[in-house]
Amino acid sequence: MSLGTTENTEDTEETLAGFSKTLFRRLTTSLPSKSGRGLAESAAELAEKVGKGSGGTRRYGFPQQERSDAHNGVRGLDPERGPGQQPWVSAARMSSGAAALGFCCFAMLLNSCAVGPDTKSSPQAPALPAKFAAGASEGEMNRDWWQDFDEPELSRLIELGLKDNPSLRAAAQRVLAARYDAASLNARGEPEISARAGFLRQGNSQEKAFRMPTPVNNWSGAFDFSWDLDLWGAALRVQQGAEALAQASAADEAGAHLALAAEIGRVYFEQRSAAVELAEVEINLGQQEEILALAQSRFDAGLSDEAPLLDAKRRLSSYQSELASLRLRQAQAQHALMQLCATSELPLLKLANNSGEIPVFPVGQPASLLRRRPDILAAEARLRSALAQQGVDEAELYPQFSLTGSLGREAMNLGDLKKSTANAWSIGPSLRWQLFNRSALHRRVDAAGARAKAAEADWEDTWRRALREVEDALSAVEQQRARRLAAEADASAAQERVRRQTARQDRGLSEPSPALRLAQEHGASLRQLETARRDQAQSSIALAKALGGGWKKAE
Repeated sequence: MSLGTTENTEDTEETLAGFSKTLFRRLTTSLPSKSGRGLAESAAELAEKVGKGSGGTRRYGFPQQERSDAHNGVRGLDPERGPGQQPWVSAARMSSGAAALGFCCFAMLLNSCAVGPDTKSSPQAPALPAKFAAGASEGEMNRDWWQDFDEPELSRLIELGLKDNPSLRAAAQRVLAARYDAASLNARGEPEISARAGFLRQGNSQEKAFRMPTPVNNWSGAFDFSWDLDLWGAALRVQQGAEALAQASAADEAGAHLALAAEIGRVYFEQRSAAVELAEVEINLGQQEEILALAQSRFDAGLSDEAPLLDAKRRLSSYQSELASLRLRQAQAQHALMQLCATSELPLLKLANNSGEIPVFPVGQPASLLRRRPDILAAEARLRSALAQQGVDEAELYPQFSLTGSLGREAMNLGDLKKSTANAWSIGPSLRWQLFNRSALHRRVDAAGARAKAAEADWEDTWRRALREVEDALSAVEQQRARRLAAEADASAAQERVRRQTARQDRGLSEPSPALRLAQEHGASLRQLETARRDQAQSSIALAKALGGGWKKAE
């Protein structure tokens, strides 16, 4: 093949262009990666443009009639041929197209390579304790676990808090920010195309070998193409790390929802318990005032010494102190509910029948349940992010390739930009490889590996803490239930003693004081029962939180 004949050169260009176009079209349908398919499509179109030629591109930016003077004495130029038909121009275009073709093929073959640790597989969970594993039971998740308590006021407060609490709004915005960050990195590693246009007036030296008119106007407009080839998966790792952080933020938001619902439930039962105990203490206070009056009358009548009177006064002061303490507890719980529900007005809870059975959530399958705990999911996502960053740093140890190109028009006069002779294009690869700071790069990889190991240790610590919390909650639910049953038996026995003593008093076999004291003991047992109910309900809420949500039996 002779480069000195235009006809042979053009035939060679057409053959190369046809081969390039066919190859890139096939790569477009066969490559698995999105970036590789996009590159192949762009390269096919570019190969077709290269093969057609520029048809007289102005390489020097001045009209063709001026070119002969500028080219005088330049070896290899044929003044009878157009600028785009010079043999060395065609050969250069052909060789650059072949080089670009080879480089693109090489880049796309390596595009699926990725260095660094695996970020997709989940870490190995520690073994479950035999006691915990034995507690497995069948169940399905109930997202609104608080409804199992059959407390309409509790459900209303939790739904109000989940809707208006500012900490949840902040968590939701953090999730959005993390997702936007991840979305902004989705295009990293993909080809970039930008447009530019400009005007430049420039004076040129007349002492150069290629003298150009001075001053010279240069109007230009072009589309620039650039692609940092992700041969080692750095861009992929950056995207994976950002997506993992977005998943961690979403898990943190779910954890905030769960924690808020659990805290509202805990405070709700705290306030209800304070209200019930307050009502019982007010009854006992009235009974003690009657006892004090009886003691005062007996003392005034000389039927007893001062000791019973002083004891009655002491008991009355004790009930008054307890009454103030319970009112403080009720007010503090009220204020906490107002803050959690993000409202400035919240009526005090109305006393309702609290004899309903407190739900006991079945554990389900412990391993799968703990996998759904938001804090474990967040720790695992942050571990994947740390592993991805290790891959990013490791990719810097290898050579970085990029491909740039431009397609546009240039002319000295604005009106000449529409002519085909104003076409201008360029394409070429580049290589960057850090050779003289290898030690720093290796230390950076080692630091990323240490951070990944720290994240793995944090994940394991979160898992073990979750195991402890579930075991503690299971033990608490079991013991608090036994305590409530004992308190119910004690309250029932105290009520029976009051009934019998009241019957004796009605028959005239006893004075009022013993019946009043037994009634006070019954009130104390009722307060103990209410405290046991509160603690059992709060332990059930703690179990629901420890399991990452509530559970109900599968039908």
